[in-house]
Amino acid sequence: MKKMAVIRGTEARPSQVYFYNYFKKLEIKFIGHKIKKSFYPPRKIAKIKYIQSPLKPAWLIDPARLIYKKVEHHAWSYHQDLEKYIQDCEILNLTDCFYFFCGQTARLAKKYHKPLVTIVWESFPKHPSTYIPPYCFNVRAVLRESRLFIARHRKAGIYLRSIGVPDKKIRVIYKGVDLKHFYPAEKRIGRKVKILYIGQLAKVKGVDDLLAAFEKVCRQEKGVELLIGGNGSLKDLVLNYAKRLPIRYLGFVSYPDLPGIYREADIFCSPSKDFLYFGFLPGGEEWFSYTLMEAMASGLPLVANRGGAVEEEVGKEGFLLEQNDVEGLAETLLKLVRNEGLRRKMGRGSRLRAEEVFNAQKQAVKTEKAILEIID
Repeated sequence: MKKMAVIRGTEARPSQVYFYNYFKKLEIKFIGHKIKKSFYPPRKIAKIKYIQSPLKPAWLIDPARLIYKKVEHHAWSYHQDLEKYIQDCEILNLTDCFYFFCGQTARLAKKYHKPLVTIVWESFPKHPSTYIPPYCFNVRAVLRESRLFIARHRKAGIYLRSIGVPDKKIRVIYKGVDLKHFYPAEKRIGRKVKILYIGQLAKVKGVDDLLAAFEKVCRQEKGVELLIGGNGSLKDLVLNYAKRLPIRYLGFVSYPDLPGIYREADIFCSPSKDFLYFGFLPGGEEWFSYTLMEAMASGLPLVANRGGAVEEEVGKEGFLLEQNDVEGLAETLLKLVRNEGLRRKMGRGSRLRAEEVFNAQKQAVKTEKAILEIID
């Protein structure tokens, strides 16, 4: 059995790890800065070997660490012992192009003549990382060495073509979620209609808009509750709103606990927005949301903003709004709060779409097949 090194910068989502556990013909070695096996239930990851490879600064100064105050994917850092860890692997696998460890991996792929497969989520054509140093050097290395690019949505394919990747190297294959882990509740619990948000507590995720819209909802409906799970810069804002509105702050929700939270909810809301670097440079969009896929699998009606690949992800099964439209967000939430029949209908549509398009096991089979084709 051939072995593939899956190289990531920091700790990966459990759902990402489980995805590779569905592979049948490739043995997986997962390499990352922080690998805690306790983070992933062992019954799900029997086939995956974990390597914790610390990130070390590429140069004396790492501006990204100064900005983020911790090691992030954006850090100007390399994996300390990556060359040693990939020696027994026939294939190398990356996600996205501009991180420093991506350039490092691409150069090692060239040095040892190992095929490189790059997974891409970026949706913004000619993203600034393509031409702004030092990130552009990593992008160029990955473009030169990758034999296959797996675009996780159609807009990612558009991005790849915008930076010069030929069609013959691009395959569009969606990711997915575990449909046995995320599934609809047999019966909703409680009298209140519960609106759920799971994700980073940041303006780019539209959390401030959601709070403002929920306040408007509460002025017209009393039997509602907002559940918010996650951490981030807007945590204090959430807690302040929770002092006067029916908001339950859940803190960080671990992956094993997520399905139960979704099944407790009646509506899922994700009002993400585009963002800028330094206030003027296009930074990106909501690529393709894991939480939207999880909510669909859990049979929830969706309320989301247009942007990135969200329209492609949601399809016709949810309400799609313009960004920064707090009034429209409040009106849409009220419409769902007041109409149980509509919630049930949209929830059934969500689950059906998840079964048809976002079945992790089926998507993993397609991904593995595409990778094997470049070495057969």
